[in-house]
Amino acid sequence: LAGSREDLGRYLSLVEPGTFPELLKSSLSPEIIVHLLEGLPASRHWESPAAGAEALESLAAVARFDINIMLVPSRKKATVAAAFQPLEGGAGVAPDALAALRKKFRL
Repeated sequence: LAGSREDLGRYLSLVEPGTFPELLKSSLSPEIIVHLLEGLPASRHWESPAAGAEALESLAAVARFDINIMLVPSRKKATVAAAFQPLEGGAGVAPDALAALRKKFRL
């Protein structure tokens, strides 16, 4: 799955974002965060800006997310920021909620 963003997106479409905190509670790492953010925009969870924001919110709710996001290498921060681009100005996502979410992702 690491080689294809589309394959990863299809795989992530099978996982409900609300289950991220439970699924990733003991295995979250900076690498996994980046990998998920590469695939999530290709998943069905990005069909609407509100659904994309919900998926990011669920990812941010994983235990130790705040520590792991700080450890994402600076060269990978562009991947983190790119996940937010489709959500900018989208229907169903309040600008202040998106700003709060960006803050959680250290952007």
